[in-house]
Amino acid sequence: MINLLEDLYAPVMHAPTIEDFKVELIKFGRKLGFDLVIADYGTPPPNRAWTTINNYPQKWLDQQAQFLSIDPTVASMKANPKPVLWSAESYKASGLGHVAELFLPFGFGAGFDVPNHSPSGATLIIGFARDSGLPVDSGEMIRVVADAQLFSTFAFLALDRLLAHTKSADFPRLTPKELEVLKWTVAGKTAFEVGIILGSTERTANFHVRNICDKLGVSNKRSAIAKALELKLVV
Repeated sequence: MINLLEDLYAPVMHAPTIEDFKVELIKFGRKLGFDLVIADYGTPPPNRAWTTINNYPQKWLDQQAQFLSIDPTVASMKANPKPVLWSAESYKASGLGHVAELFLPFGFGAGFDVPNHSPSGATLIIGFARDSGLPVDSGEMIRVVADAQLFSTFAFLALDRLLAHTKSADFPRLTPKELEVLKWTVAGKTAFEVGIILGSTERTANFHVRNICDKLGVSNKRSAIAKALELKLVV
């Protein structure tokens, strides 16, 4: 079954570029019946940074800052672990009909957002929208959201790979000597052993480890090892 799923979602999971990923995202959205799609990928804390991929109308993109600032659901979507369904009717029912009226001319009549969080702390939110309402049949709506959640799992793998440089770019680069110390530290060597390997002292090795921790924004050697593996600073 796992191989079957991987084969089914191989085009997005193995997308060679961000543009190819975007093509697969749009194709999947249309398969579900939603013409407008967006993928918001956030790198892990503490230096959270967002990359957005979408096919939204240019007129919307030119004005989105003012629209998003009055939409109370935007911030909650990035923290909410559950899918969020929305429509012009739901906005009106919440007393936000004026917000929905601004969105409608751009094709945002209804949609849903699927959040996903990785163990590393990265976040992916995929949103689907269209100018008509959500499926009336509850079974159909459940199927659509379930399909989107499964798609997002494989999309996450693609973006983790394609945007790996974004994660490491959040941190200062390590010097060649620091990378050498890091490599041996990850391999399980003590500071004393690293000093011998590099022809220096245990004190010098510890000095480099402290600098590495500072640059990676962590407090100890164990956390530095975990962060280095996460950022693919060593292989």
